[in-house]
Amino acid sequence: MIKCEQDSRTRRTKAALRAGLAALIREKGVAGVTVRELAERAGINRATFYIHYHDIDDMLGHIYREILSDLAAVLEMHQKEESAERPFSILCDIFRFLQKHSAMCAALLSERGDPAFIEQIKAPIRDKCVRDWKRLRPDEPNEHRAAYFASYIVSGCVGLFEQWLKGGMQETPEEMAQLADRMIRTGVKTMLTP
Repeated sequence: MIKCEQDSRTRRTKAALRAGLAALIREKGVAGVTVRELAERAGINRATFYIHYHDIDDMLGHIYREILSDLAAVLEMHQKEESAERPFSILCDIFRFLQKHSAMCAALLSERGDPAFIEQIKAPIRDKCVRDWKRLRPDEPNEHRAAYFASYIVSGCVGLFEQWLKGGMQETPEEMAQLADRMIRTGVKTMLTP
């Protein structure tokens, strides 16, 4: 019983720290957040913060690893079944993933967020796009087209992610996936014509 209460308290503390960190990032940017301000925002003392993390960078590292691990799991689920011609299913799961991590992703993808985090989000999506393009066009003589395709898809999708999160996620993940799917498939048709 005591262990369960401790686990519950730890989860509540970490949730309060995450919510406070997301709010402070939006207000001050990643570099401007201090442990003192975060502890105050989360309603805990600094000693409690240090039980869980060494410093703000350590906390961010834990959060980044968790978010990127969840994204990798989403992409892995769709490795074999998806292609650039049918992205709706994977897009639904990516928008659901964003919804799950909405507060932190909205902060980190904002203009005061962390450009390094944005690149860490883009990289696995870009890699998947290149693999899908090569499966779609195995005889493509122009190696650069896969990179162009990936850049087009990733930049557009990250823009949609940012706007959706910034706008308070008024649409469902399925509605956003449908919108992104139409945009991507129109772009793919253009890329497939010589």
